[in-house]
Amino acid sequence: MAAQIIESSPGGEGSESVFLRLEQKLQQIVLDVVDHGAGPIVGSAAYGAARLDDEGDVDAAIDRIVRESVLTTGSAGFLTGLGGFLALPLTFPANVASNLVVNARMVGAIAHVRGHDLDDPRTQASILLTVAAADADKVLGELGVPIDEDGPHATISRLPVPVVREINRRAGLFLVAKYGGKRLAFSMVRAIPVVGGLVGGGIDGALTQYVGSLAERTFEPV
Repeated sequence: MAAQIIESSPGGEGSESVFLRLEQKLQQIVLDVVDHGAGPIVGSAAYGAARLDDEGDVDAAIDRIVRESVLTTGSAGFLTGLGGFLALPLTFPANVASNLVVNARMVGAIAHVRGHDLDDPRTQASILLTVAAADADKVLGELGVPIDEDGPHATISRLPVPVVREINRRAGLFLVAKYGGKRLAFSMVRAIPVVGGLVGGGIDGALTQYVGSLAERTFEPV
């Protein structure tokens, strides 16, 4: 079960309160997907274990996990980018959600097959940063945390919970920027029939490829 490492924000109707709720919502989606999946998408442990059983090798399993994830988000981006303005109000939110779900499952699966505990709040903090394509070195540096020679995840794994919660808060900001912000950034180009599909699919697939590579660097074998 996913650990509850996201602190609730006080109620309110201001834009800051709405933004905080969005941060927390995206964080919870990531952790829920890693834990037990979403709809037909299974959780990260089950997905990673199945690919490892199929391939019989950790590196080959990771290559397949990333390849399948890139194909999924790239195709989803293309399909939801077709149709122009008539399809935009319905399809764009679904596209953002599908990218987040697939990328979250991929990162969690890579961490799992590399031997990391997905129920550990510190592993979850690294997963949140990775799904958000955040620079963990920069985040830790801003918090005044010296980075171990073994890398940022090894550093996070030894931090006290209050510091981990602050990392999660900052990861929420990155998630909103990467997934919530893309709705505004690419809404106009997606509104152009066919061209919107080609650009959208390329952007989504490229993000997944980058996040997958970042996950491979973040979660060293244990």
